[in-house]
Amino acid sequence: MSPSNSFQSSGNNPTELLTRKQAANFLHINLSTLWTWTNAKKIQAYGIGNRVFYKKSELLDALRPLN
Repeated sequence: MSPSNSFQSSGNNPTELLTRKQAANFLHINLSTLWTWTNAKKIQAYGIGNRVFYKKSELLDALRPLN
């Protein structure tokens, strides 16, 4: 099993960890926007070693309705 597949799960598991690329694809944004939002504390990133991950549930919680 490759490292990129080790965090993927079948179904829609909101507690799964996403890589930077997966998180950007999930939010339909580019990696530079993801970096900007992370530095602005709009979303929380987690590190394991030198890798960065995002919790899918927290990405969903960060979404806000537009008025």
